[in-house]
Amino acid sequence: MTLDLIACPTCGGERVNHALACGTDGCRFMEMVCYRCNGEGVVPRAMEQWIADGERLRQRRVEELPYRNQRTESARLGIDVVRLSRLEQGLEPGGAALLEMEAIP
Repeated sequence: MTLDLIACPTCGGERVNHALACGTDGCRFMEMVCYRCNGEGVVPRAMEQWIADGERLRQRRVEELPYRNQRTESARLGIDVVRLSRLEQGLEPGGAALLEMEAIP
């Protein structure tokens, strides 16, 4: 079985991201291995849906009143805060299940 792969939406298949890094010796631009594809340049096509679901999760969390930070929201949902962060970033599947559980359009 082969995976249906697409170019990474974060790095555009370039395998790296450019970032401004600041430290004790000042700031400089540098290349970093892409966090989404881990430097592979490709991701499973399914990740497009993970990203869309994650954006909806985050949007609901920050726009609903009262506002909930990730720690509060993860406790409310009964999941680890790191998992919620990864779901909101579209780095792993599972956002759709939370959206359905919460009946979010």
